[in-house]
Amino acid sequence: MSYISAYFIIFVFIMMVLYYLFPLKLRYLVLLAGSLLFYSLSGLRGFIFVSLSFIAAYISAILMDRVYEKGEGDGAKLKNKARLFFFPAIAVILGLLVYTKCIRSMPLGISYYSFSVMGYLADVLWRKDRAERNPLKLLLYMLYFPHIVEGPIPRHSTLGGRLSEGHAFDYRNICFGLQRALWGFFKKLMIADRCSVLVGSIFSADSSCSGVMIPLGVILSALMIYTDFSGCMDIALGVSQCFGVTLSENFKRPFFSTNVAQFWRRWHITLGAWFKDYICMPVTISAPVKKFSKVIRKKYGSAAGRNATTTVALIITWICTGLWHGSGMGYLLWGCYWGFLLTVTTIFEKQLISLRSALKIDADAPWYRYLCMVRTFLFFCGGRFITTAGGIGGMIALIKKAFSVFNLWVFFDGSIYELGLERHDINALLIGTAVLIIVSTLQEKNAADGKGGIRMSLASCPLLLRWAVYLTAVFTVLIFGYYGAGFDASNFLYMKF
Repeated sequence: MSYISAYFIIFVFIMMVLYYLFPLKLRYLVLLAGSLLFYSLSGLRGFIFVSLSFIAAYISAILMDRVYEKGEGDGAKLKNKARLFFFPAIAVILGLLVYTKCIRSMPLGISYYSFSVMGYLADVLWRKDRAERNPLKLLLYMLYFPHIVEGPIPRHSTLGGRLSEGHAFDYRNICFGLQRALWGFFKKLMIADRCSVLVGSIFSADSSCSGVMIPLGVILSALMIYTDFSGCMDIALGVSQCFGVTLSENFKRPFFSTNVAQFWRRWHITLGAWFKDYICMPVTISAPVKKFSKVIRKKYGSAAGRNATTTVALIITWICTGLWHGSGMGYLLWGCYWGFLLTVTTIFEKQLISLRSALKIDADAPWYRYLCMVRTFLFFCGGRFITTAGGIGGMIALIKKAFSVFNLWVFFDGSIYELGLERHDINALLIGTAVLIIVSTLQEKNAADGKGGIRMSLASCPLLLRWAVYLTAVFTVLIFGYYGAGFDASNFLYMKF
């Protein structure tokens, strides 16, 4: 069942009615039943994989908890005993994930629930969380329907209690949740799906597009993936808020970032946090890396030793991040690309600050901040270029096509209208993008000033004005949304991960 369907909207409203009719302590069972139904509609095959991962995680966590409860031996010995139950479970869960990626037939949400439960098991091993003894609550944590499609990737210690405690009816939660979901539908149907048509036409195998069409396609690809992915997150977080369950933010206006490190603290936030906590930090403090850093430090000094540790940890982390996105060469190159950028900006941060000071550049000057935002966006487009090309050969071919002709006139001779969208669709895309920029700018300004969000401001408006805004937004999406052939909106891009 796609989020972009009438069936999903009906499903959510039925779930809301049932949820608030049940006693508070039993409301998590409504969420579990709904999540199982939602997951079953994606195909029963997926239940085989999720069942194996669930059984491995449930048993492993309880056995690790028992090791610590008995407390026989010091902390290091207890952890070594717990690892005997940790690694087999990780092998099962990770093995299933790798297998589905290799055969390129991935059940719904397997990357997201696999990372969630692997993080949960690591937290139990490190005694940052306790094992969940109720199997139904653990299963709900894995399959909760608002986050199973594209995340976010939650911590059990944060989300587990929110799901199981039950929440009282709150008009504001429902109102704000529906508003946010509507904003997600706007991003997806007004912008992302139109961009998808243009990007598909520009980069299709039989496309004759060349010259400035190639960088245009990359920019549209960047806009497409942002509005598609963040739109899905808005729907997921909004629907979840209707049940009183707060999910972690996954996007915070990343294109306002002034450097690549800040960008990845704003883009796919929960995935970045997962790799930082469960890959980057363990690699950093691992014995081999410490030994390597010590050798470098003795030979070249303490700064070189720290830089060596940073380099190894970031490169390994970003190779893993690339492989999470896909098994092809393009994604491996993408991971190396971002690992290199983050390594350089981290290691040479002081030198870059010194250079800026020597040039007497005010870091807070608006022109400089905008320049940095553009630079960061272009870095992101570079990453999109790599994954769009699919590998070194594809990159070379696209570069040749981009520089084969200088054809700025395509923006004025009607060539744009031959890429699959009619004039009114192009106009709707431009207007939708303008609205996105305006709303995002207001959100960024409110966040910087410590003010409430746009929804809070709207809530304080007179009733008639509020409903005029709501109805305008709803009818804009219904009338001007892009639904494709047969009025069938496309699925979200990150579902395949």
